[in-house]
Amino acid sequence: MDIIFTTSILLLFISLSLSLRRLFIFKFEISRNKYEISVSLDIGKRQLQADAYSFQRMRDSVMAVLVDGEGDGYLGKAAALTTARTFTKHYSHYDPIHGSQIFFDKVFKSANRNIINVLKGNNAYAMAACVLIDENRLSYGVAGNIRIGIYRKGDLVSINEGQFLDVLTKDKLNDGSIGESAAKRLSGSKKVYNFLGRDDYRYLEFNEKAIMLNKKDIVVIMTDGIYETIGFREIEEILSRGGNVGKLAESVTSLVRSKDIKEQDNMGIILIRVLNN
Repeated sequence: MDIIFTTSILLLFISLSLSLRRLFIFKFEISRNKYEISVSLDIGKRQLQADAYSFQRMRDSVMAVLVDGEGDGYLGKAAALTTARTFTKHYSHYDPIHGSQIFFDKVFKSANRNIINVLKGNNAYAMAACVLIDENRLSYGVAGNIRIGIYRKGDLVSINEGQFLDVLTKDKLNDGSIGESAAKRLSGSKKVYNFLGRDDYRYLEFNEKAIMLNKKDIVVIMTDGIYETIGFREIEEILSRGGNVGKLAESVTSLVRSKDIKEQDNMGIILIRVLNN
């Protein structure tokens, strides 16, 4: 069932956002028997924090969602919060027996419709990444440019490419949909070709086969405010320190802030550590 927010609810969270607009850093963490989860959000040098997240746990499964909202004023924040709440509601009915791909297809399409219904034609959208971990088997779905990686034994390896135009171009070239001359013109483009909140929403990026996680692995989910400012090597150095994932997540956003980029975007990172097999 889609989530429809009333105007009064939207006005409420916008007023709360106004009162909290100078809350530069947000940290949250939970620790369960199987997973330790933390998020760190930072406003960067923007006027508003438009990243959002959601964690949910069900038996031995966990869902984590990271959302990057875009739009004028508070519209981007509205799109991000609408998306996060949609995932939360759908996960309460999630049954692993039916498979993650069915869940992803339904929830991403629902979030897309909800943004359109809530914002009613206003220029705002969201990019989102959702990770499901069930008995240490990881599945993901992504709309937009949020990146997911796994840190294992000192190496951080990306497991998704993001929905960038240059990635789409390579796929189209490989399947013969476009020629080499067209591919050459589009190569290297980091424009995002898919996101939530559009009438012509496209298919999402997902893994067809679940990835098996090992004890001590750390799943990393991050917005472009992180990976466009610092590299994987710098993140690896932080994660190699070990210890509490809350402190590790905060160390990543602190490092990004220390770069003092003039127009630093909002940044958000989720870390999920596997505690046992």
